[in-house]
Amino acid sequence: VQKDVDKAADWGLEALRGGSAAARGLLINTPQTSLTPPLRKAIEQRLARAGLLKRPPDGSYGPDTIAALQAFILAK
Repeated sequence: VQKDVDKAADWGLEALRGGSAAARGLLINTPQTSLTPPLRKAIEQRLARAGLLKRPPDGSYGPDTIAALQAFILAK
């Protein structure tokens, strides 16, 4: 099975927005150990396109990424 980080990022963010505790755990609580660098970057790209991440996406997933994810949840 071929991996598709774009679909994974879309589905992960959709699950997070829907209130999934599992998505919250993976995307917010343990992203450095749960997500691959390409997937972290794909998530950051979506947050940047939404205007929530104010730096170029690089997959580093710092505190600004977590803040952008929190804003994403609230922007339902």
